[in-house]
Amino acid sequence: MKNIAKILLSGLIAITAISCYSDDLWLEENVEETGRSTPIIASFTTSDEDYSPGSEITLDLRYWSNDSIEQVDFFAQVDGHPELDDLRVFPYEEAYSELSRTDSLLINYTVPDVPSGTEFEFQVVVRNVNGLTATLDEVRESPTGVPQGRDGGVIDFEVE
Repeated sequence: MKNIAKILLSGLIAITAISCYSDDLWLEENVEETGRSTPIIASFTTSDEDYSPGSEITLDLRYWSNDSIEQVDFFAQVDGHPELDDLRVFPYEEAYSELSRTDSLLINYTVPDVPSGTEFEFQVVVRNVNGLTATLDEVRESPTGVPQGRDGGVIDFEVE
């Protein structure tokens, strides 16, 4: 009788162990590949510190994609001054850097004549030919030169 109990217990343990077995191909079997790649924004920074009216700053965008890039949209919003909002579209031009292994786009922006403490929000949208996008924001304050957001890195990322 003790042998039958041991055999049954061993069988239950074996069945439990087999039922917990994880198939090595689970991910491959449960993910559908679309063949489309999302663009990646590596950084969106500026090293400028003078945000006084009339000063020109340069925003440095580093990005890449496995799929073809169509364009980069640049938006500048001036808090409380919608008439100063700026939209620019840059068709894709290859500017590959071996050092960063990304394409780069330098965007020049002249700070408008606005009161001290006015916030600026800069946003870029990298658009692939396949319709997928990547978005990133950068917020600055004029003319104190103190960033309101992070300098570089992904602050706000969204895939549409």
